[in-house]
Amino acid sequence: MIKIPKSKYLLTLLSLSTAIGIITIILTPFAVTSSILHIQSNLKENKLKTNIKYIISPKINLGIDTWGFYEGLANVNFNDKFGFVSKQGDLLIKPMFDDAGMFSEGLAAVKIGNKIGYINTIGKIVIKPQFEGQLWHFSDGLARVTLNHKVGYINQKGELIIKPQFEEGSSSFTEGLAAVELNGKMGYINKQGKLVIKPQFNIGLNFENGLAAVMLGKKMGFINKEGKFIIQPKFDRVYHKFADGLSAVEIGEKWGLINEKGELLVQPKFDSPLEFSEGLARVRVEGKNNTNNWGFINKKGEFTIAPQFEFVGIFSEGLAPVQLGNKWGYINKQGQFIIQPQFENAGAFVNGEAVISIKGKTGFIANPLN
Repeated sequence: MIKIPKSKYLLTLLSLSTAIGIITIILTPFAVTSSILHIQSNLKENKLKTNIKYIISPKINLGIDTWGFYEGLANVNFNDKFGFVSKQGDLLIKPMFDDAGMFSEGLAAVKIGNKIGYINTIGKIVIKPQFEGQLWHFSDGLARVTLNHKVGYINQKGELIIKPQFEEGSSSFTEGLAAVELNGKMGYINKQGKLVIKPQFNIGLNFENGLAAVMLGKKMGFINKEGKFIIQPKFDRVYHKFADGLSAVEIGEKWGLINEKGELLVQPKFDSPLEFSEGLARVRVEGKNNTNNWGFINKKGEFTIAPQFEFVGIFSEGLAPVQLGNKWGYINKQGQFIIQPQFENAGAFVNGEAVISIKGKTGFIANPLN
């Protein structure tokens, strides 16, 4: 399983949870109604018995890694050895690795012993295991690697394009730039290894849509690729990116919303960061006995689905995974259960499929709206 970098990347966890749809505490979806009573009524009355189409049925001893399918392959774990299966459930790369990442740009990072190399989609080692630390996938044609506790970047031939010289807070390339750490400060390099934004930030996250979230001193804002602040550092924390033209910001332990000009559109009043997807954002409000109550708001900050769930993911392909009691199901944007709560875990739909688990066994289901 891919390890998520620590230290500087506390906020990155917010993004990874959404982007990938990890099943462990699953992230990502929301729905629509107006009042709690109305919603609770909908939930009780909605007895849809949607036929579930399994892409891969939950299987004994088949521990599919929670990253899902990437480039047609998903991790499997047999007795702590990793391999890969197809969407038909066929074991295409037998479990022989001590760890394995997801496929990206035709290659996947694998660990043999304590060394990391890369395989192709037929399981052939194309970059011999020689690197240390965490598993990183290829992005923008390069992969982040560690040698002798220093971070550098290789191409798909395994050649060091940028020699190891940076510290562990360094990240992958996105949009032609990578955040790198030098002497405890974050800056940005281009694909030739040249520093284009000098190290000066306490936190520096990846560029998305031309902007990167950074921390200067104790406040966070957004810079462009020239290193200029487009949104001044005045927030305690920020979500790592803009979605639907909005980003979540934290002021005084409460979260609100800004637009791409940095203007507050929704005053900070929520207990969790807001990420919009398909027009809705999941939010948490504290309930009785400090319980979590999750629901969904629109871009005006109005609840369209009242807080009532133990946890929720984001909306994707018209559905969002939600936890009611100790079971997960899927709701639509009207707050109706399209798939009744029945799973131990459930991820967001990606390319028409979602990872689920039943009785400790993991499988994949198809989106019933397709």
